Amino acid sequence: GTYGNNGFYLPFSDNSTTAGLGKSYSPNTNLITYSEQIDNAVWAKASTTVTANTTDTTDPNGTNTAEKLTTSATGTAYVNYGTLISFTQGGTYTWSMYAKAGTASCFGLNIQPAYGDRVSAEYNLSTGTVIGGAVPGGTTTTLVGCGMDAVGNGWYRCWLTATTAAGSGYTYF
Repeated sequence: GTYGNNGFYLPFSDNSTTAGLGKSYSPNTNLITYSEQIDNAVWAKASTTVTANTTDTTDPNGTNTAEKLTTSATGTAYVNYGTLISFTQGGTYTWSMYAKAGTASCFGLNIQPAYGDRVSAEYNLSTGTVIGGAVPGGTTTTLVGCGMDAVGNGWYRCWLTATTAAGSGYTYF
């Protein structure tokens, strides 16, 4: 697979061939602009700061182009892609990110095609285990699967696949 220029690479796919994943990643369509630049203004950040090209660690390519996320002690921390994504009724989408534990070890991905209708998965980056996948709201978006694959040096490709309702919504972590 391709890691991109930053350690946090977000290939958001509309190709259902990634549902079984393993270690073979199919080429897909990335629906997110600036997917390798979380410091860009297109990413809405709450109680989170982003340090681009951190020297604290090397990315999966062995360079210092990963982005470090630091959360504040107050408020709910999250980052969401600030541009609406058009989801197709019955479409299968995969949201994935390369991530590594820093000062925090837990991490989550969410696909929300419409308000109140979303699926999510949580990952423990220290132990390399999926904490769980859930359908916390809504009835028309279904969880297909979730997982994480070790790619070396403490990095994981975390992924979440869902079949969605039609709508204009967000992805966030």
